[in-house]
Amino acid sequence: MFKDFKLLWCRFYLAAGDDGLTLPPLKSTLFFDDQFKHALRQQVCKFPGKDCSECLLKNDCAYFSLYEDMTGSSWTFRRFGALPPPLVWQPPLEKKTDFFPGEKVVFNLVLCGRGIAFLKYLVNTMLQLAQDGLDSGAGSFELDRVVVENPFSGTEQELLGASADDLDREKALIRGEEIENWADRYRHLTKLSIRFLTPLLIKDPDQYLQDPHFAVIMKGLFQRATALYYFYHRQHEMEIDYNEFKDKSRQVKKVKNQTRFVPAGQATRKAQLIPGILGEAVYMGEFELFLPFLKLAEWIHLGEQAAYGLGRIQVKVG
Repeated sequence: MFKDFKLLWCRFYLAAGDDGLTLPPLKSTLFFDDQFKHALRQQVCKFPGKDCSECLLKNDCAYFSLYEDMTGSSWTFRRFGALPPPLVWQPPLEKKTDFFPGEKVVFNLVLCGRGIAFLKYLVNTMLQLAQDGLDSGAGSFELDRVVVENPFSGTEQELLGASADDLDREKALIRGEEIENWADRYRHLTKLSIRFLTPLLIKDPDQYLQDPHFAVIMKGLFQRATALYYFYHRQHEMEIDYNEFKDKSRQVKKVKNQTRFVPAGQATRKAQLIPGILGEAVYMGEFELFLPFLKLAEWIHLGEQAAYGLGRIQVKVG
């Protein structure tokens, strides 16, 4: 299906500074605000006065590839819809936003395909933020550790104190082939559950989905995975019949639903800002086609604002 898909999954261990640390409700917005993006652009930009869209180096630029909207009007873009960036920030799932001095906060970062090459710039940008403190007055932090992890091989590699260029990619990278091998062990599975860990916001087709229909979820996941595979893996195509995929997804039945649709909260420091589906649902059917995609989604997420960490799921097969 997508055996050449490549992911890198790493953890950033932060410790709140002497004045503590206050994060927004959607904690990953820390890495999408002007301070972080400006620090990243300063680090990588060869032509600071030039508009990014006109730069000849934009396709190899960490800032442009990760944080600029590259969606165009060509047939290729229309085919895939909005182009997702090759990164996902996974914020901690805890609801608290205030952290005492020395208290630890852990963010995960997922990079896809050619986005993996930008890891060193993101690590350096994080170190820069730790040194400067947050412009918002929300405190400061120290970057204690950066660990790259592959759950299939069980290996971990420390990055702080070493160059990201020294990373042992053979051990570090999560490959589509490993995901497919994992899924193959459960190919005869007829029942599974999906936990929606962060709000899933997905349209069907013009209204936001409020009930976790399997076919709608798989359609959105297929589109996202296909775009990430094509644009960031040298235009690789999914080796799958989409019509069969769509038809079989409609045959999967939801047999238990413990989800809820959380509406948008007030724009206050501690409110739930983002609407979406949370909870757990159980499905029955044939899952051989879908298991690789569902496992992949644990890293790439699905739905709107997936790069911020929304639409994070966990597949339970036991």
